Amino acid sequence: MHNEKNLILRITEFAVNNSPFIYNEMAESLKINEYEEGFIYRNILKGEHGSNDNPHHILAVTGRSEPENHDWRTHVYELLPAAFYNYVDYLEIVEARKSAQTAKALSWIAIWITICLGIIQIFLAYLQLGRT
Repeated sequence: MHNEKNLILRITEFAVNNSPFIYNEMAESLKINEYEEGFIYRNILKGEHGSNDNPHHILAVTGRSEPENHDWRTHVYELLPAAFYNYVDYLEIVEARKSAQTAKALSWIAIWITICLGIIQIFLAYLQLGRT
């Protein structure tokens, strides 16, 4: 695969940063291949008339870059609001995971420090018993 990120995530990030945009611009920027283009057309795009509404749509047609051209690749698209909110939720989850990993690492450090201090206390108590 030429890109490590999920196709839907790549499209969403592009749309957040470049909305509104022409599909061809996005395809060129993201290096969309034929297989991905078919997936996008069938599952991600919401048409002009809403006849192909699908809960998985994340982009909606808002106009045509060339009014006489009916090719969907030349239409202007924008990110749907629900997709934007899902993207924000995704970013929050990513940050929460990072925070959880940091907290886990710090808790292990605290546990090891506590164990070391306990061993030192036991050792010091043993030395004090030996003096008496």
